[in-house]
Amino acid sequence: MVAAWQAYGFMHGVINTDNVSVLGLTIDYGPYAFMDIFNSFHICNHTDSEGRYSYRSQPDMVIYALHVLLNALAPLIGAEQSSSPPKAVSPGWSEVSNDQIAAWKDQDIGAMKDDLERIMQAVISEEYVRLMRRRLGLRRQDESDESAIIRPLLRTMEDQVLDFHGTFRTLSRGAVVEKLLGANKDDGFRRTGSAGWGRREVGRDEEGKSEVHSEAVGAGGGHCKVEKDPDAGKRVMAKVLQMVCSPFDPWGAEDDSRPDEELSAEEREERRYCGLGDKSMLGFQCSCSS
Repeated sequence: MVAAWQAYGFMHGVINTDNVSVLGLTIDYGPYAFMDIFNSFHICNHTDSEGRYSYRSQPDMVIYALHVLLNALAPLIGAEQSSSPPKAVSPGWSEVSNDQIAAWKDQDIGAMKDDLERIMQAVISEEYVRLMRRRLGLRRQDESDESAIIRPLLRTMEDQVLDFHGTFRTLSRGAVVEKLLGANKDDGFRRTGSAGWGRREVGRDEEGKSEVHSEAVGAGGGHCKVEKDPDAGKRVMAKVLQMVCSPFDPWGAEDDSRPDEELSAEEREERRYCGLGDKSMLGFQCSCSS
C-alpha cells in the first residue's frame, strides 16, 4: 500500500496509528493530496507543522504504526511463547500480576521489533521498485535500476521543479531530457542542474534493454463549485472521468503544436485539465476537516 503511495505520488496526510490497517487499505485520508511539482518534503496537511506525515516520511510512519501494534500485542505474544511448546492462550490468560504482564511484554520484543522493521523496509522497497519499473516501462530488471535510474530521475524532477505525473507522461512519448524540460518549462520556475539522468537512460534504451513508457497520467487544472452550478460541475466531473479512463489518448491536442487560441473550446479545456492549473494552488494544504 505505502509503496504504491510513493510510486504514484499519493500523500495520506494523517497517518495516525488508528488510520493504518493491517489489511493494506488506505483509510481515513482527510487532508490527502497527489503530488504536483515534485517535492519529496511536501506536506499536504496544513496542521502537520513538523512534517511528520510528509511524502518522504510515509513509509517510516507506517512502520511506526506497526511497531505500536506489536507493542500492544506483546504481552499476548509473550504469554504464548512462554508455553512449551508455544500455544494459544486460554480464556483468562491476562488475569495475572502486572509484573507478569510486563515480563511477557519484554520477552524477545526487541528482536521482534528489529525483525519487523527489517522485513517491512525490504517489502516496501521491493514493491516500490517494482511499481516504478512498471511506470517507466523497464522490460528487463537490473539490480541498479533504483540507484541508476529511479533515484536520479526523482532528483532531476526535484532539481528542475518538474511536475511529477507530467514527467512520466512526457517520458511515455519517447522524450529525452531536453524535451522533458521543454515540455515542463515555465518561466516562473527555476531551471538548474544537469541532463545526466537523460543521458544515462537514453544510453540504456539504445542498448535495447528497455523502453520508457508510462502507465498513468495525471489530470489537473480547473475546478468549479458544484454547489453553485451543479450542472456545470457534473459536466466537469464527467469530462475528467472520461479522460482518466483513457489516459493514453492525446487529450488537449497533445501532439498539436498550435497555440491555445487556435484550438477548439473542448481541446482548450482538455489541455487545461492536463496542465498544472492555477499556480497559486500548487502545494495547497488541506486540513483534517476539509
